[in-house]
Amino acid sequence: MKKNCTNDNLKIIFCPNCNSMEIVKIGKYKGFQRYRCKNCKTSFSQKPPAISSKIKRLAIGYYLNNVGIRKIAKFLKVSPPTILYWLKKAGKELDAEIKKRSEAPPNAAPDIIEFDEIYTFVQKNETELLYGLLILGEKSALLHLN
Repeated sequence: MKKNCTNDNLKIIFCPNCNSMEIVKIGKYKGFQRYRCKNCKTSFSQKPPAISSKIKRLAIGYYLNNVGIRKIAKFLKVSPPTILYWLKKAGKELDAEIKKRSEAPPNAAPDIIEFDEIYTFVQKNETELLYGLLILGEKSALLHLN
């Protein structure tokens, strides 16, 4: 006979579909408990623990310090596609921040100007592509140099 799971280890579990507390355990899948709602018959499982933002920041820091994606994944015990997802998401957030700052009214002249070059050689086209990140105070821009 299946047990009612309204108080499973002091955690009250609700159906994600109808928010009912009338659920029963129906087994485990890949180590996670599966449940079925008595009201709407929806099956669901407990969600795996989320990875902390500290680990995500650490992965991005490793990447910015020229550690390879597979090495980062091995160090942090996370899959390489997950690392790539985090990096793409961080890149989009950085792009949005750069656009936001470039729309802001300019302040006084900056005290520090920093310029960093990234050199890339594309063998297929046999051309050199030069890029640079220009940071002026709170403003920054990605430059394509010919």
